[in-house]
Amino acid sequence: MKLAATLNKCLEHASGSYIARMDDDDYSYPWRLMAQNDFLDVNTYYAFVSGQVNGLTKEFGIIEDYWHRKEFPEKKDFLKGSQFIHPATMFRKGPLMKAGGYRIAPETRRMEDYDLFMRLYAMGYIGCNLQRPMLRYTVDFDKTTYAHRIDEVKVRYQGFKALGLLPWGFIYVIRPLIVGLIPHDTLMEIKLEDNGVDLRKYRRRHRRRRK
Repeated sequence: MKLAATLNKCLEHASGSYIARMDDDDYSYPWRLMAQNDFLDVNTYYAFVSGQVNGLTKEFGIIEDYWHRKEFPEKKDFLKGSQFIHPATMFRKGPLMKAGGYRIAPETRRMEDYDLFMRLYAMGYIGCNLQRPMLRYTVDFDKTTYAHRIDEVKVRYQGFKALGLLPWGFIYVIRPLIVGLIPHDTLMEIKLEDNGVDLRKYRRRHRRRRK
């Protein structure tokens, strides 16, 4: 059973009003569930809440505030990529079920979260990113293949169309095909620098660990 189908099976058996998501190689910080539960209790107009994460990489160890996310994403922000970190997210079960759960399709095998968040926004639901780390996220750039980039193009096209971001956002649809041509190490450093990471600091730490 693939991931999307497995997650849907879990949703069928979940009895709570809130659904918290994470992966087995990640670590939720002790305050995460309480902070997100309290947020949803008070802010009833949000369908889900996520937060910031610290990244755990093979190359540089722990990187604070990895993949920083905007507090209140808008539809247009999805042009740049998923605006919520899936394993750090807590959903209200109602909107999640109204969206049909996770879409099972060949192109969502690594994009089920991006697809879901765009569908929820297209339905009028919104989410928020707490500006505090909720999770330590295990980063593995090696998992992404060019076939996954092609899948992302398909997910982006469908999502952008539903969000009303086409045709002017079409250049962002094919962006993954261009990104996929960049060498792995170069892409990793670009992503880290885009997230405000001081690579010199983490290279020094990495060298000390190797000695």
